[in-house]
Amino acid sequence: MVPSFIGTIGDSKSEMVLRFLQEHVITNRKCPHKSVHNMYFYFLTKIKDLEALKLYLLELERRKDEKQAIFLDLEYAFNLCK
Repeated sequence: MVPSFIGTIGDSKSEMVLRFLQEHVITNRKCPHKSVHNMYFYFLTKIKDLEALKLYLLELERRKDEKQAIFLDLEYAFNLCK
């Protein structure tokens, strides 16, 4: 699935892929795989959805404060934001 998702960056399907990843895979299925969370973050940075990036980072901060696992590779995320 990853290669087919990467091919949608910048077209009309980007938002649909983001919604699928966020709502179905991350929220509903509670996917713990870093590759999924990294891909979601990658999409947010590529389409420059700053509001969604902010909300996602605030959610990560909340999870950290509650001593819950964070599945995003923070070093990878930092490099994307440089």
